[in-house]
Amino acid sequence: RQDFAERGAVDRTRRGAAEEIVLKPFVHAAASADDWRDAIRACGDRLKADGTAGNLGLIYVTEPFGAHLGDMVTTLRERLGVAQWAGCAGMGVVGGEGEIHNGGAVSVLVGDVGTDNLESIPTLLDAERAAAVAAGPWARKNGPVLGIYHADPRKGTTEAILKSLVDSAP
Repeated sequence: RQDFAERGAVDRTRRGAAEEIVLKPFVHAAASADDWRDAIRACGDRLKADGTAGNLGLIYVTEPFGAHLGDMVTTLRERLGVAQWAGCAGMGVVGGEGEIHNGGAVSVLVGDVGTDNLESIPTLLDAERAAAVAAGPWARKNGPVLGIYHADPRKGTTEAILKSLVDSAP
């Protein structure tokens, strides 16, 4: 069975002037339920059974679970020991065997991207702040390989913020 484990996080190992790119797999779990606690428990059980370890978790939930996203992250953080989390709520999620649009659902990915390869940025409210983050010390030192940004397309400044991140990166 092929799923997100076939794709992976990027580990950049420096070797002199060159860098070797090594992919480390993400582990994935998805569940749907009427109650968010049941869905997050099912995901936690699967991830725990798979021996999940990592330093980055991504969580996506459907709108019925959106109000509980913070509680869901807290539950997974405590259960799995993954400190860094990012994610959002939307109309549907992708996970397991396909898309889930109706009712409450959650999709979780956990991977190890290495401590030097991960930088969590604060909520960006304007393009000027985005430019400062993109050109900041961590980005200058490491040169970002991949950015995972969660943005609200209904917010009028989203396009300018994303453009500023790209244009200002080293």
